[in-house]
Amino acid sequence: MRKIISIVLISLAFLQLSAQDINKVMTDPDLEREVLIGLVNEEGLTNPMFVEDWDDKMEIYTPDKVVTKKLKKYFKKNKDVKVVVFFASWCHDSQVQMPDFVKLAHQVKMRDVTYYALSRKKDIPSMDIKKYNIELVPTFIVYRGEKEIGRII
Repeated sequence: MRKIISIVLISLAFLQLSAQDINKVMTDPDLEREVLIGLVNEEGLTNPMFVEDWDDKMEIYTPDKVVTKKLKKYFKKNKDVKVVVFFASWCHDSQVQMPDFVKLAHQVKMRDVTYYALSRKKDIPSMDIKKYNIELVPTFIVYRGEKEIGRII
């Protein structure tokens, strides 16, 4: 019994530490204001510092039905496809495009989507992102396995 309790407590502690690495906020020295930074989940995307009217923007956008149908078929057939999204909470284009992308991702049932928020210098202080070659945000990178097969900037 003690062993089970110990395992549960260690697991909860690990989950707590992991949760702290998601949806982090920092003061960006170049902007002199708080921004999202690093790994972000969909809950973090709804942070009012990023998009004040997230729900309204999600409701307004209607993805094209033909495109949605094709993408849904593609993602169903290609289970090894993942999307990595780099955006910035300070960036107007990210604020406009991210709610639309998330709605589309839900409709086509994209299983593996990872979101990273960048600083004004387009970096993440705790992560080396040079390999992604991010110049503008948002940037959507599509992978099949470990190979990049598409990029939308």
